[in-house]
Amino acid sequence: MKTIRKLVATASAVALVIVASPAMAAAPYTVTAGSQTAGTVPIYGTTDAIYFYTDFIGFSCDSGSFTGTANLGTNPTGLGVATIDDTEWNDCLGPLSMPLAFDQIGSWDLNAVGDTVGGVTGTTITDIAMRVASVTAGQCEYTVTGQVGGSFNENTQQLTIDDLSPDNNLVISDVLGCFGQVLAGDAAYLAMTYDITNNSDGELAIASS
Repeated sequence: MKTIRKLVATASAVALVIVASPAMAAAPYTVTAGSQTAGTVPIYGTTDAIYFYTDFIGFSCDSGSFTGTANLGTNPTGLGVATIDDTEWNDCLGPLSMPLAFDQIGSWDLNAVGDTVGGVTGTTITDIAMRVASVTAGQCEYTVTGQVGGSFNENTQQLTIDDLSPDNNLVISDVLGCFGQVLAGDAAYLAMTYDITNNSDGELAIASS
């Protein structure tokens, strides 16, 4: 069963490195993939656990993956250092152990924020939109939109989504059914770590100047 989830497969091919500039500063970020310094490269992510919850109820998925594109070169703002184009979340259970499917809507932007310290750069994923629906039609449906915060570690080639990040702002809307367990206006939170790979000849790096 599919669900949305993005990012990264174990670094067996070549990983990408992201370098970011200080948050709220004018200094640019440099994004490279091994020896490649311009153009775009595909990126892939995998995770073996996804946690999605509101203030009232929790959900979980056994695994997830994503495909996307890294935009190499100098980025003056850190916005759109990569895009997440497609995601899958697998074997997800919601309220009352209800099987759920998560469908991504549109592309999501991966942005660099803050200084790169010890190879770790802060990140946000913005323009998130997904429709969640029970596998059994009519039991539960809702939309999740907003953004999440986290970090990219070029040393481990891992992208982390942190459910405690101050940059988080996910909101639920357009609820149908769900037995009163999910309500419009509920805040939502995500936690997961993706292993990132690409098909290029080097690791992904994002660094602040």
